[in-house]
Amino acid sequence: RLGFTVISQPPLTQYLGPWISPNPQGLKYAKKLSREKELLTSLINQLPKYDAFSQRFAPEFGNWLPFYWRGFEQTTRYTYRLNNLCDLELVWSGFQDKVRTDIRKATKLGVSVERSSDIEAFLDVNEMTFRRQGIKPSYSRSFVRRLFLACQANDAGTIFLARGKDGRVHAGN
Repeated sequence: RLGFTVISQPPLTQYLGPWISPNPQGLKYAKKLSREKELLTSLINQLPKYDAFSQRFAPEFGNWLPFYWRGFEQTTRYTYRLNNLCDLELVWSGFQDKVRTDIRKATKLGVSVERSSDIEAFLDVNEMTFRRQGIKPSYSRSFVRRLFLACQANDAGTIFLARGKDGRVHAGN
């Protein structure tokens, strides 16, 4: 970018970065950390020359000390996950009161959530979100179409659309 070498994530990649298999030999904690340090240091040593490095590691990644020791900086960002969707009553009870109220209101107004393969409807509502914020998406519609087709081919993704009684899409994911 502009003559600078940047190591970053591909578009729409939520997390990237090292993944280390979980304690395969049943190592003691100290040995596990030592192993991680060796692996991560080796990985850092293999990075090509760059002017900027930006990655969002997965929440499970917990030992970034080798990066710190090599001068990298980090910013903590939080993400929230619903780990178990088998008990929807438990999920529902975990929502904030306002969220439950908003869902009830939307349901009364006839908004329903459906699985869909309508990539164009998703792209339209997604584009409206960016337009409302006055910013442009960092990816093209054709890129998202190709990504979605690849996800469908590998049974690795679906689209959810929230539609009103009139069929209008209100939100998508």
